[in-house]
Amino acid sequence: GGRKSWKTQWVIKLAFLTDVTCHLNALNLQLQGKHKLPGNMLCIVTAFQNKITALFMSDREFVHFPKLKEITTHDPELLKQFNYNSFVQVLEELRAEFESRFKDVNEYKDFFNFIESPFNV
Repeated sequence: GGRKSWKTQWVIKLAFLTDVTCHLNALNLQLQGKHKLPGNMLCIVTAFQNKITALFMSDREFVHFPKLKEITTHDPELLKQFNYNSFVQVLEELRAEFESRFKDVNEYKDFFNFIESPFNV
């Protein structure tokens, strides 16, 4: 009973965190490379934050979580152990962490826009 439940929870969490790590890796790759302007990079990070809120938190079909979808499709019993609210909490903490870490950079948004397009500001 309890041991199987613990193992099931662990598998679900592992699949979820694997998917989140894949999204973070994709973000990391978008931010790498030469000739990246700070304003564009900030837009990429802001878009990711919005994606967390708009897409990931409302994704009850696991469209954006392929590993989680795969294991729950393969074993529908896992869905009985799935605690949606705990995953939303993790995503909210991730979004808050991004907001906290990029707060200072956000203050320079207008400056970045001026550097990139001085005649458009």
